[in-house]
Amino acid sequence: KPTYLRRGVHETELRVIHSKLPDRGALFRVPITVVVPEPPQSRIADSLESSAGAEFRRFLTVPTGATTMGVKLTLSDADSERLILLHPLQLHEGESGKDEDTLRYLLLVPGESVTEVFPAVENGTVELCLAQYWSRLGDATLDYEVTFRGLAPSDDRITLAPGESSVINIECPAAQEFLSPS
Repeated sequence: KPTYLRRGVHETELRVIHSKLPDRGALFRVPITVVVPEPPQSRIADSLESSAGAEFRRFLTVPTGATTMGVKLTLSDADSERLILLHPLQLHEGESGKDEDTLRYLLLVPGESVTEVFPAVENGTVELCLAQYWSRLGDATLDYEVTFRGLAPSDDRITLAPGESSVINIECPAAQEFLSPS
């Protein structure tokens, strides 16, 4: 586990060189990429300057107890509407990332906010990708807020008998929640 690397993406390569013919250069190269995500937080708010075709990526750790990830986008400084690509991706062991249906194209009007909610798995890493669509020329400021939430019963099995009341303890370690059962 790399503990001395700063958060973000780090790239290098392993070069294999013939010991008797080092002047020939590398026989082959093995690329190595290490992603160090940000520590878990229940809420992250920031802004970025976007331009046509430019991508922004941020790697987040899903807090313990979180089951959903909400992403709120606001176009705060632009002369006209912008088409924004939002793609949060969380890979799960043994599954292809192609199975995730998390890609959204959002048409944002200056001053308007749009919120999208996605499933999340606690203690995993989410890659948050934001981009202004290539055909929408001009710079813009995009404010974004990521909120992790989750409610879970303290017991995996809940049994309700007819005519009886039951106490169900609900935990929400990711953030403070309001629950109103009916």
